[in-house]
Amino acid sequence: MRNFARIIAYMLAGAVAFWTPDILLHVRRGYEFASRDMLLLTVLLPWVLFSIYRVLLSLRGKEFKSPSIAFYMLLGVWMLGSSAMTLGAAFTGGGLPHPGEAVNVELLTGLLPSSTFTLAAFDGSLTALLVSTILMIFLHLKYERGSWIIPPAIFREGKKLFRHSEN
Repeated sequence: MRNFARIIAYMLAGAVAFWTPDILLHVRRGYEFASRDMLLLTVLLPWVLFSIYRVLLSLRGKEFKSPSIAFYMLLGVWMLGSSAMTLGAAFTGGGLPHPGEAVNVELLTGLLPSSTFTLAAFDGSLTALLVSTILMIFLHLKYERGSWIIPPAIFREGKKLFRHSEN
């Protein structure tokens, strides 16, 4: 249960770290969002994500056999990205659905990483998203090679099922 709480915390930390500057910039600029803002997002979003990652990594210390901070932060960025961009677009007339619209469909499709990719292209944060994805994969390989991505309990159960089906 402790690892599940960590996974959720890392996902939320990644999403908040990455998407908060994007939302705030869209709130600040509104309809005046321009190409220079896209360049700012390309530098700012990966930098903030990296900074929060380093803080979380230092807080965890030398503990091994724990979830990968980089992987689950990245998962949070991708899973909650379309919801964050929808929130940011609400300040320019788009974004959040109005009462009576198909809210459930939008919320469910918002959890698909493909929605994050598509919306990031319109939002101006696609380059930042791709740079951050490469960065977090690199950080996992460099600093967290011993950390797991698939929870060990699930992996062990899968092995048992596989061995059982062979007999």
